[in-house]
Amino acid sequence: MCFLVALLAQSQELWPVLSMTLGFAFVATLLLLLLGLPLAYWLNTTRFRGIGFLEALVALPAVLPSTVLGFYLFVLWRQGLGLPASFFGLSLGAAIFSLPFAVRPFQAALRAASPEVLAAARLDASPWQVFSLVQLPVALPGIAAGAALAFARSLGVFGVVVMFGVESKPIPNLVASVALVDAVAHGDYAQAHALAAVLMIISFGVIWAVTHWQHRARLTATI
Repeated sequence: MCFLVALLAQSQELWPVLSMTLGFAFVATLLLLLLGLPLAYWLNTTRFRGIGFLEALVALPAVLPSTVLGFYLFVLWRQGLGLPASFFGLSLGAAIFSLPFAVRPFQAALRAASPEVLAAARLDASPWQVFSLVQLPVALPGIAAGAALAFARSLGVFGVVVMFGVESKPIPNLVASVALVDAVAHGDYAQAHALAAVLMIISFGVIWAVTHWQHRARLTATI
């Protein structure tokens, strides 16, 4: 810990890098909550012949190299289709890359409510009331887990940032995943150690907090 504190004190550039990275991941996670949660609900409740193809498409970023996704986002931006190489545009790219790490847990969480309970609630309530008052409270731990996974995933996005932000260098250079590579390339191992350690601590802390919360929720449910 003393070693980490010393490294943090040495680097004046570390704080803006970390603040940009955390803001980047936060916006990406917020986008995933706003877009991924309705998508998960729709995938759970819609049945047609092409649903398997759509679910595979949603899962694709989990196995697709981030540079491939970043390249096509860059192409879309070059075609003027509304994906500028800006902080928001890069956050959107990170959200797309992290999409399966949010949508799959969201889908599982939304299935946690008993079908019998949901059917009974629909007799006296609107679909929105059933979702917000019955289904959503039961799903919250799983939704939090999905959001945490997406946040941790967004912290380490590299290829999307490099490819999507190739013509906007000040932004990707302030993202920790890229700054870490730059630090190693320039022989600044103190800053590289600090960035890697802080990212690892933040990622572990987020996952541990959600896991602990889910564990407590399961214990409470069994009492």
